[in-house]
Amino acid sequence: MTRVIVVGSVNEDLVVRAPIPAPGETVAASEPLALLPGGKGANAACAAARLGAETEFAGCVGDDEAGERAREQLTAAGVGIEQLAVLEGVGTGRAVVIVDDGGENAIVIAAEANGRLDAARVEAAVAALAVPGAVVLSNLEIPEAAVEAAAAAATAHGLRFVLDPAPARALGDALVPPGAVIVPNEHELTQLGATPAELLARGASAIVVTRGAEGAEIHEPGAETPTRIPAPAVRAVDTTGAGDAFRGALAAELAAGQELHAAVRLAAAAGAHATTAPGARGALGDRAAIEALLAG
Repeated sequence: MTRVIVVGSVNEDLVVRAPIPAPGETVAASEPLALLPGGKGANAACAAARLGAETEFAGCVGDDEAGERAREQLTAAGVGIEQLAVLEGVGTGRAVVIVDDGGENAIVIAAEANGRLDAARVEAAVAALAVPGAVVLSNLEIPEAAVEAAAAAATAHGLRFVLDPAPARALGDALVPPGAVIVPNEHELTQLGATPAELLARGASAIVVTRGAEGAEIHEPGAETPTRIPAPAVRAVDTTGAGDAFRGALAAELAAGQELHAAVRLAAAAGAHATTAPGARGALGDRAAIEALLAG
């Protein structure tokens, strides 16, 4: 069974196309506001499901209309939501996303229900969803204690743990369990409080650094230099969610038993494909589309 268990965030994104302002600057939007589904965890889960992985989600939404929409959108994408809790009296997570004409973005997040996900709920969710060969994927848009619980539960059940260390911060040892795959982008890499070599020495099995249009690089124990994996060339419209698509695809391929380099190659194509339409999930490719992009 190819199962990905995502322990992470669910947001509703308010997206505006405009120049990314400097501090103190006011800019005008070039298009109307758009309300779109988002959240690093939910985006990655949808990407994994699009590639055919049985994908289950553990997290929290509020008992509001945004939460109901989020649940419907995840279900429609083929993501299991049995472990997605609905919290009374709490709002669903929100994000304000500014996208410029070059497709680059700036994002501000209000955690809301995501901030209420606790260790006990995570431990119970992973225990309920664990099957041999599953991959647990998490990110730092939820409380650190919840991510630590996801890492510990993955280890306890003999599952592989993949971490999206964003929003970036120094990583304590509990976030780098033995065999972990850490997947920062090139900007986050400098904020982790350790170099790739140091993270590998602490027990990680690989550090996969995403580098946008340039693809990714893989740092592994014993390798003198990282392995570069290029990304297919595309016309980027909106880079929001590209990293989430990469990580969801990576988790899906690892859960399917793919070797790391092959998994990263497909993940790089999935991330590139995700930039070709507006919104974090506007251009998530299925396996046929991603393999065609790789072949082309």
